[in-house]
Amino acid sequence: MVINVYHKLPPMIAGITCAKFVGFLIGFLVFCQLIFFAPELDLIKRVALLFWYPTIAGVAAASNLADAIDLKWIPWTWWQRTVLMGAWLNLMIVLLASGSVQEFSVIVQWSLGHLTSKYWFVVDGAVIGLIAGFVSAKAQKRAELRHSQAAC
Repeated sequence: MVINVYHKLPPMIAGITCAKFVGFLIGFLVFCQLIFFAPELDLIKRVALLFWYPTIAGVAAASNLADAIDLKWIPWTWWQRTVLMGAWLNLMIVLLASGSVQEFSVIVQWSLGHLTSKYWFVVDGAVIGLIAGFVSAKAQKRAELRHSQAAC
């Protein structure tokens, strides 16, 4: 049933949907790991991170719409746009929720010993954007191929 609905989606929507699903999987992994690495972190903040990753993935995948719009003055590839969108979204979170991100950074640094700055969260967004862009680009190509074969 779900596969039949997915196969009927337009290529852009299929790419965004796949990217958001992968973002949710990553968010779920982070949510589960925080239970072990940061048990003192508030449940609301864990849930916020759970749903923040699909948001990054969706926005980064939606930035692939620039290919469909054909903006000649921005000749960027999908991976440049998606990395920029993921890093930008997490930079905004770092700047707007500085206290919460610093608290999270201190907890993770205490647990892992590697993260000493809250700005590593920006790199995390860039990586999530790259993964989401890759999944989105591949899903779009498969959907375009499927639609072109169905039209023949």
